[in-house]
Amino acid sequence: MPENPQALCKQALESIPERLESDAHLQWQGRRLNCCFLVGVGETPYYFDVAQGRIAAMTRGPVLMRSWDFALKAPAEAWLGYWAAIPKPWYHDLLALSKAGKLTIEGNLHPLMSNLQYIKDLLALPRGTVLGGEA
Repeated sequence: MPENPQALCKQALESIPERLESDAHLQWQGRRLNCCFLVGVGETPYYFDVAQGRIAAMTRGPVLMRSWDFALKAPAEAWLGYWAAIPKPWYHDLLALSKAGKLTIEGNLHPLMSNLQYIKDLLALPRGTVLGGEA
């Protein structure tokens, strides 16, 4: 396991807005999504504000009294496994991580399930770029 998995996850999550800007198809895919969702890495929340498929803001928490539509929470090691260049079984997909008991999904599931492929593809953008990304 890498020396500082939290720092690697922070680096990966903070790279997502820039990676999304260069992916016109993914922006088009999420064009109808307007919400705020939380990605939890251990005890650290990251808030993604999405407006018409683009990330309007990404904020590292905790932020007092911040609301969100849905949350995806997992330990740093699970996220690093998800971002591995070739993820091991149960780490290849958000729902597989959930079924394996490594990721929890909370909140209003409607915006998540209505835009599931967009969210999966968005959160997979750092895949293969994170050093130490092994399950």
